[in-house]
Amino acid sequence: MSRRPEGRRPSTRRRGSDDPVEAVEHIVPRRQLIVEDGDFVVLRKSPGLSPAPGGSIYELLVYGFVTGGERFTTFELAVARGSELAEKWRTRLFYTDAPESPPHLLEDCRPAGKNRDRS
Repeated sequence: MSRRPEGRRPSTRRRGSDDPVEAVEHIVPRRQLIVEDGDFVVLRKSPGLSPAPGGSIYELLVYGFVTGGERFTTFELAVARGSELAEKWRTRLFYTDAPESPPHLLEDCRPAGKNRDRS
């Protein structure tokens, strides 16, 4: 019969969730991304009356400007063009499923140190 050393309490570890996303959220602090004027945003939209081959249209917008953006039939083409423009204008590229959805940062082409702490 084994005995526990005096002064040590048994471990009372709680079993966490099996969901890896939840585990990552506990490890990595969540920071809110703030999209600023001049950032590029790829927005997934429904094709409306004219069906697109993949079922979605991707619009590349410049945040803060009202004018319509470029439209693409694939996500890859929209991101490639957005990446090119973000690099040229030294800004960021985001993706979102809908205007009210939180943005996902795809690329940050700003100069090192410039507003990096605000994300």
